[in-house]
Amino acid sequence: MKRANDDHIIVQLISRFALRRVRALVEPSARTLARFIHCRPTVSSTIRNAKDAIKKIGGRF
Repeated sequence: MKRANDDHIIVQLISRFALRRVRALVEPSARTLARFIHCRPTVSSTIRNAKDAIKKIGGRF
């Protein structure tokens, strides 16, 4: 897991296999007051896709 920024948005990669598109599921976490983005990223664009997913839910990167 990697902490993306001070807004406590955490990106967790749940698959190491390459897929064509990122599928993100956003879940609030009461324990950590964080939002989790479960990504199945493509190999070459993991960081870009994670940033886009964060922006879509209103976070800053």
